[in-house]
Amino acid sequence: MKSMFIIGLLLASVLLLVACAPRAQAGDGGIVQEVRVTARQFQYSPARVVVRATQPVKLVVTSADVDHNIGIPDLYIDQRIESGNTVTLKFTPKAKGEYKFYCLTPCGMGHDGMVGTLVVE
Repeated sequence: MKSMFIIGLLLASVLLLVACAPRAQAGDGGIVQEVRVTARQFQYSPARVVVRATQPVKLVVTSADVDHNIGIPDLYIDQRIESGNTVTLKFTPKAKGEYKFYCLTPCGMGHDGMVGTLVVE
């Protein structure tokens, strides 16, 4: 009788853990789109990134040389990336279109030309 109670308690515990476990979330049943971008004087690589609208994006940006920034004003994104570090940004683009991204941290003489494009299809 005691062993049945322990087995029942263990089974209930396992079911509770499974029911409360975190689940991956994605918009419209899609999966998270992971995009990796490297910032270096005076460019982003790749400079053109394509993602799908209404699906979550995980944007992983690494600064290869000096301090940089990635700013996508139309999506309210403004993130500094310190030299040699990586940052991860998560967002879900709602509207299709082309969004420019810029380095908003002065990084040298070619800084003004450091521009990329996020294409949301």
